[in-house]
Amino acid sequence: MAEQNRIVELFETVDHEIAVAEKQHVALQQQKKGLMQRLLTGQIRVNTAHFPGNSEFPGKS
Repeated sequence: MAEQNRIVELFETVDHEIAVAEKQHVALQQQKKGLMQRLLTGQIRVNTAHFPGNSEFPGKS
């Protein structure tokens, strides 16, 4: 019986961890959607001068 209780506790812990991960996933999806919307509408801009491969990048390309 004690072993069954440990197994139940393990599954409850796993269920809790999955629920937390799913909640974080939803929050990150919402954050991404909001950031993409702000980028597409021009509310925020990305400075591309610091990315390698950019012709304006002073380092190696």
